[in-house]
Amino acid sequence: MDTRLRSRWGAAESTDFDQAGLCAALREALNDNLPAGWTLEENQFVGPTSMAEHALDIIRVAIDEIDFWGMAQFYDNGD
Repeated sequence: MDTRLRSRWGAAESTDFDQAGLCAALREALNDNLPAGWTLEENQFVGPTSMAEHALDIIRVAIDEIDFWGMAQFYDNGD
């Protein structure tokens, strides 16, 4: 997640945020939004052994429920 944010923001902008704190909070929020038996481990979603055919929709919903910019404001370094 950290690498993805840095690649999107660029090195200069990424220093404006507590990157480690934001990544940890995003990961926790995402795991909280996933259904039981699902988790984000490292950079891979892990679910039940037999994946539902709508697995991508489950992941999209979990991601869409996160208020990214609200969280980013909390981890803004104040620049």
